Amino acid sequence: MGSSTNATVKVPVSTSPPDSEEQLGALGFNYWKLMGDNECMVKSNIINWISCSQAGGSIMEEDKDGPIRCKVIKVISTDFPECKDVTPTEVHWHEWCGPDLQIDGTDYLQFDANSVGCNPTCTWDPCGQGQETRYVKGVDFPHGNVYVR
Repeated sequence: MGSSTNATVKVPVSTSPPDSEEQLGALGFNYWKLMGDNECMVKSNIINWISCSQAGGSIMEEDKDGPIRCKVIKVISTDFPECKDVTPTEVHWHEWCGPDLQIDGTDYLQFDANSVGCNPTCTWDPCGQGQETRYVKGVDFPHGNVYVR
């Protein structure tokens, strides 16, 4: 349905707008800045929704490591109330995996742009401590979406 697989990336790459939030595939990172260059929202059904803006680093601009400003806009991870206000403070771009949202160098959320060399399971942590088990469990079709503006 309008997606193809890039030989290097190993995940579906979107070539047309998705029909729903559940449709797999993503627009290549090199196009994100063309859609917006300052703010984005990460919406997930296994961790809290966050809104982020640039503060030196950028989620929208590939290879622009540095600080970001984020806030929780919807609490999803109710099993972890101690983390309801925790947000990433920096972005670090990995050549094969994409942007990694972190707190003091520890994973909060890592985008999985390469199913061969990346492991998203351990990097969906609403507390930002890189824990493998700290996300909402038992969800049909766990996923996340990024909205750029």
